Amino acid sequence: MALRQRAEGFDGLFLDDVDMIEPKRHSKQRDGMRELVSHLGDLVHAQDGLLFAQNGFWGFEKFGILDDGALDGWNREDVTWTYDFDKRKYVQNSDRGRDEALDDLQAMHDLGLFTKATNYTKRSSGPAVEESIADACSAGALPFIGDIGLRADRLPASPFVCP
Repeated sequence: MALRQRAEGFDGLFLDDVDMIEPKRHSKQRDGMRELVSHLGDLVHAQDGLLFAQNGFWGFEKFGILDDGALDGWNREDVTWTYDFDKRKYVQNSDRGRDEALDDLQAMHDLGLFTKATNYTKRSSGPAVEESIADACSAGALPFIGDIGLRADRLPASPFVCP
């Protein structure tokens, strides 16, 4: 991280799309992704920063991306609720998908990573939000709930926390 970004208040990097190396996607980039995450971890940590990633648990585990301590935190999207772009509506994750996501979150938490669970819901309160918070907390993750556009008017006044 450049000093300019540090001066502006940035304290790390958040990597998205690392799950691109999962089965049937971009398998030829697996070695490159592992190397990229490792090198970014070295660079960020050399400046006392943090490296977070989103999704991609399968690749992290299978290809040893977690072995070198590059990551400080991990976010899992679509744990309990998500937005279905084909149907153009918010939907509940299947029981199997939810259980797999919670297992992944728990595994990352057990490795000592700061974990977050992101869910996308139609409303900012109600049963879907309560269920999303309970699920995240059950796996040791900090919950985040918003709409798929992450509109500012839907962001909570203060972060959700586990009871």
